[in-house]
Amino acid sequence: ILNAFPKMQVTGSMISNYVKQKLLPKAIKKAYSKEQIAMLVIIVMSKRILSIDQIRIVMNDLNELEKQARQSHVPIMMDSGMLFLTGYIRSHPGIMRILEAGMAVGWSSMKMAEVRENITVDTIEIDGDMYRQAVENIRNAGLSDRIFVHHMDAVNFETASYYDLFFIDAAKSQYRKYLEHFYPNSYVGSVFIFD
Repeated sequence: ILNAFPKMQVTGSMISNYVKQKLLPKAIKKAYSKEQIAMLVIIVMSKRILSIDQIRIVMNDLNELEKQARQSHVPIMMDSGMLFLTGYIRSHPGIMRILEAGMAVGWSSMKMAEVRENITVDTIEIDGDMYRQAVENIRNAGLSDRIFVHHMDAVNFETASYYDLFFIDAAKSQYRKYLEHFYPNSYVGSVFIFD
């Protein structure tokens, strides 16, 4: 996996250091899972712009948010889906403008925004309680300047903006309606991902 990032230098001592600092879980039987590899990529890429202490704060905040959401039965993505989504965004540097329908508490928006600093996300949530929680979570993560939260039904969201990627994670029975609604905001090369 790390071969996809040729400029990324990762040594065994770096990995050991990240494990000691509790940024990365220990390998199981000398093997790392896909999730651990994804965390390693995030750590190494983030080191270019953040200190280790700042990385720890961001990762702990996101991990805590994910834990709380799962305990509260908030409908957030499975880890494998999130790895696919962030991996896809990471491997397509032209993705800079994202529209998300169905953000719940903002976890997926923050995960997408943390892939690169040039990414902005318009995200929509119909549920008032989740909307308020997402606004707070995004503000606490320091991402309010790149994640713009809208409280409404996604089919009522109107904009003249064009998006590189549409991530739809809302009412499954409405996916066709969302596709038709947001199609005018796409261009040749835009991608729709449905969870």
